[in-house]
Amino acid sequence: MFFDESTCKCTCRDIFDCPDNQFYNTRTCQCECPTIIQNCPNKLHTFDRSLCQCVCAYRPNCPPAQVLDDSLCRCVCPVRPKCTKVQIVNTETCSCECPYVPQKCPFENQIFNTSTCQCQCPNQIKCTAAQRFDPNQCTCQCPHLHPTCTDSQIFDEDTCSCICQTTNRTCPPGKFFNNQTCQCECFSASSCPPPRVITEDCDCICPNRTRCGNNQRFDYPSCSCICTRVNCPPLKIPDSTACGCKCRDVIDICPNPLHIFDRSTCQCGCPHRANCGPAQFFDENTCTCSCPGNPTCPANKFLNSACDCQCPRQPWNCPYSGMYFNHTTCQCECPDRIQCSSPKMLNLRGCTCDCPYHPPCPANQHFDEDTCTCVCTNPPQCPSGRVLNNQTCRCECENANQICPSFHQTFNNQFCKCFCAPHRPACNPPRVFDEGACDCVCPPHFSCPAGQCLDASCSCTSAPVTCRTAQSRAECIAASCDEAPGKKCRFVDSNSTVDLHGPTHCTLWQQFC
Repeated sequence: MFFDESTCKCTCRDIFDCPDNQFYNTRTCQCECPTIIQNCPNKLHTFDRSLCQCVCAYRPNCPPAQVLDDSLCRCVCPVRPKCTKVQIVNTETCSCECPYVPQKCPFENQIFNTSTCQCQCPNQIKCTAAQRFDPNQCTCQCPHLHPTCTDSQIFDEDTCSCICQTTNRTCPPGKFFNNQTCQCECFSASSCPPPRVITEDCDCICPNRTRCGNNQRFDYPSCSCICTRVNCPPLKIPDSTACGCKCRDVIDICPNPLHIFDRSTCQCGCPHRANCGPAQFFDENTCTCSCPGNPTCPANKFLNSACDCQCPRQPWNCPYSGMYFNHTTCQCECPDRIQCSSPKMLNLRGCTCDCPYHPPCPANQHFDEDTCTCVCTNPPQCPSGRVLNNQTCRCECENANQICPSFHQTFNNQFCKCFCAPHRPACNPPRVFDEGACDCVCPPHFSCPAGQCLDASCSCTSAPVTCRTAQSRAECIAASCDEAPGKKCRFVDSNSTVDLHGPTHCTLWQQFC
């Protein structure tokens, strides 16, 4: 704007014409809408001051086939196309399309039809009556596999059958052209049953005239040899199959299990007849050679062809020297039946008495052929009370490791005696050490009157008899168990001592007494 001197007012510098829907505002010097809408009814719209109306806030660029829908503010097809059941609508091109279009049809002669959305033949070919149209190959084909034609035939694709190659189908009189064999054949061929055949002159003859055997003649209708009438001996009847005689009755199982049925004699008999020795005869029941009187032999012999008992096998030489063959026992034996004393056994290789085995002996022993055992090589002379140990070749106590009479003693293998434990207590006089009890005791000559007993100082006292002071079995059993734990009780008769640990152990010691 500028100040106009003529009107003394501020005036727009340039005044221009506005569109029909706008007016010129002299205050702002620009074209403005008569009414401005702050909130458009459609939430997708906004007010456009250049158009003075509500328009889409976002106006996308629609493809050529689509238009903008002002109410929806998006691109839509102006008219929805009508598609088939197998088609779908392409909203971008506004046209009908197939949901899947293959790059290439599975068969070479097919094309893709966008209306049916399938690969189809471009044209339907009209086939012959014998052919069928193949929609995959788009060609006319025979419905079945080609049959195997003969050498004189070829396969015709139009008729789907084998036809003759020759075009000359003229036959001489009496014959006709056979489309199966592609040859001229006789009309009388049907009246010539096999095995007879038709000749080139249409004669029905036998192809081969065979020479018949005995009891046979040639039969022209069957072109074969047939049997003539034969006379059969007793037990037999005519056999039309073999042109001979066969048994009237055939026995499958003979009464004698060793027999079989002989079709030549029509009787049961032995299958084989052996050549018997001069002293034997053939037994029809056992089918074997037998001796008169049926003699028997021992179990180790058999009856030979001379009806004598014989060993089954006699070697030329016995396997070991010194042996001879005994015809009674049928085996090689040592002479005079050598008897061996135990533990030796008879050695058949040399007919000698030998040890059955030779075990390995220790270094200080050698094998004794008389006793068949290992014995000491240089056995020592053992003193009295000791014996030789054949296992160690040493002198040992006769009663080695024996149980000593007192459990306080141990057996000494050096002196062959029972000794007390290594530590022997020092006894206070007049008590002396007793080797049997391994303890300090009163001397044997110390004794007390009836009703008294020796105390610890070997003096006679009238104190009550306890387990510790008991001098006999009866006193031990009747003694009171009032000893303090840790003391020892000695029973003179058994020369044994036991530790007491209260009344319970004392009672057990009384039971032991």
